[in-house]
Amino acid sequence: MSILKKTIDLVRFNQKNNRMKNILTVVAICIFSSASYAGEPTAKVKVGEPNVANKTMIPTSLMPTKIDSRRNRNHFHKGIQLISLGYGVPNMGGLVFKAIKDGNPDASASGIGPIYLKYEYAMTNNIGLGLVTRYTSSNLEYPVKSTGYDVNGNPTVEDSTYTYGQSITSVGAMARFNYHFSTSRRFDPYVGIGLGYGYSKIKLDLGGDLKGLNTTVKSPIPLATELTIGARYFFSSKIAAYGELGFSQSIANLGLSIAF
Repeated sequence: MSILKKTIDLVRFNQKNNRMKNILTVVAICIFSSASYAGEPTAKVKVGEPNVANKTMIPTSLMPTKIDSRRNRNHFHKGIQLISLGYGVPNMGGLVFKAIKDGNPDASASGIGPIYLKYEYAMTNNIGLGLVTRYTSSNLEYPVKSTGYDVNGNPTVEDSTYTYGQSITSVGAMARFNYHFSTSRRFDPYVGIGLGYGYSKIKLDLGGDLKGLNTTVKSPIPLATELTIGARYFFSSKIAAYGELGFSQSIANLGLSIAF
């Protein structure tokens, strides 16, 4: 019986030992597998190419866009066209007439302009070519009392009042070149030069009916020029305000521009 019992105990011990070995073997396999997976490099998936592991595709629409390939976001850019309407200050002829009016309280002065109509086409992001037209006029009228005399110097008629008048009219049409610098999305500074046709006329009626002066003087050379520095500010991609300083029938002109 003792031998049988020892045999049974030995079998049981071997069974327990085998179970322990099996458990240790499974644990070792798990640890080895984990270590092998962690050490294996992860496959890189290029944007827009299929992932071999899960067969998924990253849409190319999500790819980042290069800044250089983006469209110019400045409101002034190549191909844009602008039409501008502006008004100039001061009216130079009006300044002369105003000085006369200040010395004659009965005088009346009126005038308009200069009025500007401009067109510009952007050849590049910095260069614009276009046309400029302008118009201005000024008028002055004042009463003058006159007395007629005979050959002996005696008055022959009662005092009479006559109206003297003076007027200045000027028109111009020029080709225009603008260079735009430091342009941002909304702010558009530039310098411009214009050259073309100009016509001015000064009309004087200082008692012509009474053998006084009545004449018209025209500009001898039909030439118009302008040289200005200015800037636009775009409220939107279609509407902007502009201002210019310089020589252009007035010291300054301001207005609105419409882009298309």
